[in-house]
Amino acid sequence: MVTLKVRKAKENLFLLNKMYHEFEVAPEEFYLQLKARGVNIDLSILISVCPDGDNTYFGSLINQLGEVFSFDIDCDDEKYSRWDSKGSVTSYKSMLHGKLKPWDAEVIAIDIFEKKQAR
Repeated sequence: MVTLKVRKAKENLFLLNKMYHEFEVAPEEFYLQLKARGVNIDLSILISVCPDGDNTYFGSLINQLGEVFSFDIDCDDEKYSRWDSKGSVTSYKSMLHGKLKPWDAEVIAIDIFEKKQAR
């Protein structure tokens, strides 16, 4: 049974990704830096994004290959941007096993990714 909290979290993640895929969550430079890192915007899943100061954004995503990354993107100067691999979806999922709740964005994003892969 899906709880109200899980359902609301899924709705929020779907809305976030709709905006992400429509290039509406951040300025163009944010997307250009993701693309420069090999991220296919249409096939990736944004787990989270948050503005952090002047024209910088931090968060995490699953790319089209199933790799989980955290990022801190400086849209004004790429040399200050950070990009950290958290490993594959499988390894990331096992690392987080038992540490997250069913309504956490990471859990929902991994579930979405795995269901896409099963198709």
